[in-house]
Amino acid sequence: MKLPWRRGSTADSDLPAAAAAAQAGRFKVRIVDRPVSHLRADEFRADKELVHLAATVLANANVQLMLSVMRNEHPGFEVLSPAAGPNDRLVAQARAEGYTIALATFESLGAAASLPERLVSTFGSEEQQATG
Repeated sequence: MKLPWRRGSTADSDLPAAAAAAQAGRFKVRIVDRPVSHLRADEFRADKELVHLAATVLANANVQLMLSVMRNEHPGFEVLSPAAGPNDRLVAQARAEGYTIALATFESLGAAASLPERLVSTFGSEEQQATG
């Protein structure tokens, strides 16, 4: 699977030199539009190279620190006023659940998983399927 954002065009070690050259006026900066990835988490986790990349990133101590801060900022820790109505409580619960799911999905990208088998519908009547 070839993805437009994979490494290869510029080595990480070249980035500081390129930034310094851009500041010195030797380069012109232009915006390059990139297609948005439409990968879903299960597709990402089925690609061994992407999972290895994510596992490497997630193992980084700085990323772990950032994840820890994000867990500490979880909206579920917010205390609602006793005067908060049912709608406010519903919104707070939905925010907390969404936040939990987003963190879990992000952390799951470093664990390999195979794509689930796609079900093929037959659209036949039950009698035809039973008698085969």
